[in-house]
This record gives sequence, structure tokens and C-alpha cells, in this order.
Amino acid sequence: MEVEYHEEYVRNSRGVQLFTCGWLPAKTSPKALVFLCHGYAMECSGYMRECGMRLAAAGYGVFGMDYEGHGKSMGARCYIRSFRRLVDDCHRFFKSICGKQQNLYPFFITSLFNLSAYFTFSYTISVHYQARLCLCVAMQCFNLAAVYCTSVLALVMT
Repeated sequence: MEVEYHEEYVRNSRGVQLFTCGWLPAKTSPKALVFLCHGYAMECSGYMRECGMRLAAAGYGVFGMDYEGHGKSMGARCYIRSFRRLVDDCHRFFKSICGKQQNLYPFFITSLFNLSAYFTFSYTISVHYQARLCLCVAMQCFNLAAVYCTSVLALVMT
């Protein structure tokens, strides 16, 4: 299945530019939304690229955002002044996507490699959305994560 990739910068509530990206099935509507939550000192467009492509090819709308100070986003490199700010930034971005892609159920995929606090982050966001949370624990290679998550999502969606 063909995949469309897009990138965009959005501003958070503090005026900082945040990099966002997404992969969508090219010729069909997505069957669910998947939000990729990267770990500390990581980013979504390179590290999670293969995962996004594979999941979109399987029919899912996949979206990611580089946290403030991470990847292509602006801000002090890898400095997290407030965990709450991180959650708020992602909540705002994910909410905007859910508003555009109505009636689709959100899932969250996270990497726990490097910092277990990111599990708490993903869990906080997923509870807020009453979403299902798929974890790829300590998987450095998101190629493998994509294969694993595609299988898990296929089971959950049935």
C-alpha cells in the first residue's frame, strides 16, 4: 500500500516551534490513529520512520511530534523544564489530529529505551484519551517495533 508522508511545524503555548510528522495510507482512510511517542534525546522522523511507514502501509494513520528541545523542534537540547509541559504539548497536537480524523480510535506506541518516565508520559496521554496503549519495551529498532505493533493492532482491532 502506498504511503503519504508529511511534515509540519506547530507552535506550542509558549511560542516554541515543534516539529511534527505523519504517515497516512495514500488511497484509503486510516482505520485507526497511532501516535508515536519517542524517548529521551530521540526524535520521530528518522528514528521512527520505518515504524510509521509500516503501520501506514497496514492502513493506520501514524503521527509523531519531536518534543521541545528534541529532534527538529526548537528549544534547549534535551532539556525538559517541566514534564507537564511535555504532556500538554503532545495533548494539544494529538487533540488537533483527533479533531481532523474524527471517529477514529487512538493508540499510543512508545519506546521505553533510555528513560522509563516516558512510559508515564504515554500512559498519562492515553488515559486522557481513554485510548489503548501499545508498548514496545526497550526496542531500539523501530523496524521490529513496527512488525510487532502491526500484529498487536490487528488483534486489538478485530
